[in-house]
Amino acid sequence: MTDRTGGTGKDKGKKMKTSELIRKSYSGDVRPNKAQAKSLIRIARRHGDNIQSIIQMDYMDIIAVQVKNMFIGIERDGYAHTQTN
Repeated sequence: MTDRTGGTGKDKGKKMKTSELIRKSYSGDVRPNKAQAKSLIRIARRHGDNIQSIIQMDYMDIIAVQVKNMFIGIERDGYAHTQTN
C-alpha cells in the first residue's frame, strides 16, 4: 500500500500506510465487501489524511467516508459518489 503522512495529533508528519489511515478512521465495525474495499482503498490513497471518519450504514448497505466538507458514499458494487455538506 502507498505511504501517506498522518495529518493530526500524534500521527502528524508520520509516514503511514493507506491501510493504517483507513483503520484509524473507522467508527465501529466496518465490513466492506470486495468491491467496496477496493473503492475504499482508492479513496484513502486520493484523500489520505483528510479522511475524518468511515462508517457503515447497515440499513442502506453502504459505507460513508467523511472527507473535509463532503461525504463519499460507497455502494455495494463499489460505485462511489459524493454529497457536499
